[in-house]
Amino acid sequence: MKDTFKKLSIKYKIIATNFIILIPALLLSTGIIAYRDINSFKKHSMESVKIDAKLFGELSTAYVAFGFKKNVFEVLQNLKYNETIVSLTILDKNKELYVQYGNDSLNLPKIQPLNKFYVEQYKDYLLVNYPLVRDNFVHGYLQLVKYTAIRTHTRDVMLITFFVLLVVVLVSYIAISRLQKMISDPILNLAQISKNIALSGNFEQRIETKLKDEIGILYNQFSYMLNVIKNNIEEKEKAYKELRTNQELLLNIEKIAHIGTWRHFIKENRIFWSEEEYAIFGLDKNTIPDFESFVSFIHPKDKRFFLEKWNEAIKQKDGFEAEFRIIVNKQIKWLYEKSSITYDDFGNAILAEGFSMDITKRKIQEIELAEHKNNLEELVEKRTREVIELYSNLQEKNRELHKSNLALSEEKKKVEEN
Repeated sequence: MKDTFKKLSIKYKIIATNFIILIPALLLSTGIIAYRDINSFKKHSMESVKIDAKLFGELSTAYVAFGFKKNVFEVLQNLKYNETIVSLTILDKNKELYVQYGNDSLNLPKIQPLNKFYVEQYKDYLLVNYPLVRDNFVHGYLQLVKYTAIRTHTRDVMLITFFVLLVVVLVSYIAISRLQKMISDPILNLAQISKNIALSGNFEQRIETKLKDEIGILYNQFSYMLNVIKNNIEEKEKAYKELRTNQELLLNIEKIAHIGTWRHFIKENRIFWSEEEYAIFGLDKNTIPDFESFVSFIHPKDKRFFLEKWNEAIKQKDGFEAEFRIIVNKQIKWLYEKSSITYDDFGNAILAEGFSMDITKRKIQEIELAEHKNNLEELVEKRTREVIELYSNLQEKNRELHKSNLALSEEKKKVEEN
């Protein structure tokens, strides 16, 4: 029942709520009025028939006591002026018929001649037993049947009550419908305006209203909300443009520096790459990488080194940093990677974020420089050996020349002596 009520529109909620309150109140009030009217009519009828019974009873008691049957009959003749009395019967003290007046063919219940005054109702008739007492002696019994139309009156009152109730409900429905229209129409109008704004995206629209009630407050707050939304959209568009500019700048920097960024959700084994990261690995942007596919690019001679460094970084809860080779389209590239690792409350690694820099050119230059250095060192060493060898040869020549000079000097002395 509660869920059904929630699904109703405001129109039917207002109508249902008012009728839930109105109908019981109307039923109660009209029921009370009808009940009091019927009881009042019944009470009046009872009092009236008691008066009739007492009147004819007191007029007849003496005549019955003294046996003046003719006088009793004359008293009963006055009943012709009272059309509501259907019949009046007088029994003697032995409960035998004494005098009777009126119609006795209505198949009404028999009135019991008792030594007490009582009134019974049967349909629209009141049945009365009135003992004729004189000098504390019961001389007979007056039994009176009077038509009171109690049931007819009750039916008429119920019909009138039902008709009044129906008219009140109908008038209330019309009044409530107009009331709900005054409430729901502005709300429905607001809903339609909201739909139009949502479809058009025009948040500059404003709603003017002269209402000062809650609906007016709702309209004003709606206009205020539109203004806030408009400002938020403008701020978001501005922020989006700045973000887009920064993204374009970052992409250009990544392309120029050959730096790709990535995020690795370790537990889920999901990796997200930037555009330049895809370019470094020569993959299409629709490719969804994972850790295994990434490792498959690493040069076989560097794979063990990379995995040891990676596992050590996770174990030591330190950042990862390494230089290694990858093979892309049968070409070797050198990468420099650096990342930070995030852990959960239990010390498990859950996220790694970092960048990859293509340092192939630098590495080639370093290798060429190392080779050039090695070549230069070899050349210097070779030249040094040649100089040393030349020096040794010169020294040997010098020693031979010195020996020759000594020999010549000896021969010259010998000649001079001779």
